[in-house]
Amino acid sequence: MIKFLDIHKINNRFEEELKNEFHTFLNSGQYILGDALKQFEAVYANYCGTDYCLGVSNGLDALTLIFNGFKTLGRLKAGDQVIVPANTYIASVLSIINSGLEPVLVEPCEKTYNISATELEKHITKKTKAVMAVHLYGQLANMELIKDLARKYNLIVIEDAAQSHGAMDTNGNKAGNFSNAAAFSFYPTKNLGALGDAGAVTTNDEELYKIIKKLRNYGSEKKYVSELVGFNNRMDELQAVFLNMKLKFLDVDNEFFLEGELPSDI
Repeated sequence: MIKFLDIHKINNRFEEELKNEFHTFLNSGQYILGDALKQFEAVYANYCGTDYCLGVSNGLDALTLIFNGFKTLGRLKAGDQVIVPANTYIASVLSIINSGLEPVLVEPCEKTYNISATELEKHITKKTKAVMAVHLYGQLANMELIKDLARKYNLIVIEDAAQSHGAMDTNGNKAGNFSNAAAFSFYPTKNLGALGDAGAVTTNDEELYKIIKKLRNYGSEKKYVSELVGFNNRMDELQAVFLNMKLKFLDVDNEFFLEGELPSDI
């Protein structure tokens, strides 16, 4: 039997370096919100071209934190509608529902399977306050058209970038930097996969960044002082260690996959 995706084989080429990184992590004594996470956040923000990145527990939590961040800032409220492609993974819709918002499902473009800007505009009402663009199969949604509509109707734009690590437009702009905020998943099957669950939020909005930074950690910035009703949605330090190491190979791996080939040592 040929496996559809052999995760062990993909990670096997990193085995020695992963073991070395684990021992460094173990000896550091920093297991939660430590230096490795700060390093990953800085490097991944730079990689995506954004001002900020926050490592979180998984991709669903990244999306949910974004919605709750906008609600905390008063830019969204319970019952507001969020347009989302009908063919997305359930996590996209769950993040909307779990945030007390209403998903509005829109059919995708038949050629790209990404959300159709034409169909999107047909579904905009007075209750519509945000649109989630989901980049499927490594293909970017048509962000220029979506952003034009967002400006026209004063909508928040959120990217579900769980399947688009390193995806670029013709100008070299990367996924995660086309919207008010973007969510990434580093589930092990992703092209940038952790060795467990992990996710991230990228944004250029400093106010949103500060709110989500608190929300992911019990609503707290200072230990034992919870300013907001928050969550425990932190990225494990160990996953940050592994992602720091694997990020160096992401562009090379993407090139091989685009060409329909795998690196010879996978």
